Amino acid sequence: MHPNLKHLHFLHQSAQHDLMRRFLEAAIAMHPLDRLPPRAALQPQAMPQLLPHLVLTKVEYWPEQVRFKLTVIGQATADTLGLHLANRYMDEVQATEIPSISHVIEDRQQVLEQGLALYRFGDSRMRHNADFVRIELCHTPFADDGVKVSHILSLAAFEGLM
Repeated sequence: MHPNLKHLHFLHQSAQHDLMRRFLEAAIAMHPLDRLPPRAALQPQAMPQLLPHLVLTKVEYWPEQVRFKLTVIGQATADTLGLHLANRYMDEVQATEIPSISHVIEDRQQVLEQGLALYRFGDSRMRHNADFVRIELCHTPFADDGVKVSHILSLAAFEGLM
């Protein structure tokens, strides 16, 4: 069993919010046994209740650096952030609008380097446009060749908001 698939099963047992459990179930269902899933495995019609909460980040390998481009941001997530960031690079957003996004970039960098989903539950580490108690989030990798991370799919569930 691929290490990320094993990790997703473990995270599913730890999930606090029903939305996160459904996200992890979807991630497990599209994950091959022996490699990371390709971006093509992501079938939005199979998870309509999750769409408003999803963020899809494309990993772009530039000669001097890796950049994370926010390609899809669900409406609930955009509303919570108070910004519409689709088709923007995270490093540019950090420089111009949300300095506290640096930890989000670091989280995606960790997913990229380890090839494993990253899960957090607790206080948010960046500003939002809504009141909530805690945040539960997960970033999970996709790799078109099964190995090199090409996309990261994320979901944030906000306790006290949903």
